[in-house]
Amino acid sequence: MKLFSLFTVGTGLFTIVVVRESDAANIVQCGDIIGEKTKLNDHLECDCNNGPALVVMSAKLNMNKKNVSCQEGTHIKYEKNNGERLGVITLLGKKSKVSNGFVNSNNDQTSSGVVLGGVGKHQLSNVEAVGFKFGIVIAEASSKNIVSKCLSKDSDFGFFVYGGSNTLKKNVATSNEYDGFYIFGNTNTLQQNVATSNENHGFYVFGNTNTLQQNVATSNEYDGFYVFGNTNTLEQNKAKENEDDGFSVDGDSNALKGNKARGNIDTGFVINDTSTGNTVKKNEAADNGLADY
Repeated sequence: MKLFSLFTVGTGLFTIVVVRESDAANIVQCGDIIGEKTKLNDHLECDCNNGPALVVMSAKLNMNKKNVSCQEGTHIKYEKNNGERLGVITLLGKKSKVSNGFVNSNNDQTSSGVVLGGVGKHQLSNVEAVGFKFGIVIAEASSKNIVSKCLSKDSDFGFFVYGGSNTLKKNVATSNEYDGFYIFGNTNTLQQNVATSNENHGFYVFGNTNTLQQNVATSNEYDGFYVFGNTNTLEQNKAKENEDDGFSVDGDSNALKGNKARGNIDTGFVINDTSTGNTVKKNEAADNGLADY
């Protein structure tokens, strides 16, 4: 196993020290930078004040249904190492893969659970993040990542996407303090995700030219889908029983087609009066509290 030990120094830069394979003894420890295919054998509880519990650097980590968490009272600073966003588990380099485990903050809610950074093209799947400020994050410079079948709950934000050209598929965001999915970047694709029982919006789109297909927003405190951007496409999504509107659009040249809004407390579909060039076709609305359109 190729492992590296991670330390931080006063400048905020990483110092990487190579550990020989014979010394590593196939044991993953807090602060390791993983540089090759690795499988967790035990749970990890780490002092997150020292930095990420684990960094996966252009490598593959099977979490093996194990939990990686912060010790109570410790948290990782959101930005470190010359502005690189860091999480309890941080993917750097390119084409890293992390799967099949749990990341827990012990409800500190000042840290990030999993951050996909570096160049990108990473894959994150079947990972559950609980109790963070940001559950699962895609950093600004990281693109072409795939996040699938993950769960983010009991955080401030479930999924926060700064970067562009990423794919999120079949994920669930539930019981978060703010938005389930917050899309700040451009040209991302969200397919078959579920946002339920979040205390703000289910899906908040603040970027441009994003595509949302076959997603579901239910029982969120604000809108099911809120779009504050341009040239986004929403197709075959469902908004049901949200406390405000099913779909609310505040931007230009967005396209809504084949979506369904049912049983929302306010209006099914709302287009801001100052927005221009939006198209709304073949959508269905019924049983919404104030109006369907």
